[in-house]
Amino acid sequence: MDGEMYENELDTKEADAIAKSELQKLQDDRKTLPVYPYREQLLEAINNHQVYLERILRKPEINAFSEELKAHQKALLPDNFTVLDRAMIEHNLLSASKLYTNISLY
Repeated sequence: MDGEMYENELDTKEADAIAKSELQKLQDDRKTLPVYPYREQLLEAINNHQVYLERILRKPEINAFSEELKAHQKALLPDNFTVLDRAMIEHNLLSASKLYTNISLY
């Protein structure tokens, strides 16, 4: 039966075409995002510095990160904390709160 298509084959081909067009639309939408031109730099930074989301950071990790900071990034604030100190305290408090939120007794 050359030249004849069965109904299910046609549906599969149509579904594949729709999926490809939807993927293309999604890729086009991503290109309009403000971060898109910087995506390679962002991925490199994530790879180099690791991203610690919702994880408590310990002193060795903080010290390793602080070694890469420039002098102006280590400046003391009026309360005798550096910007890094303050950011790490806030980060660890948030991480700890998420940890306790996720603990259940049942």
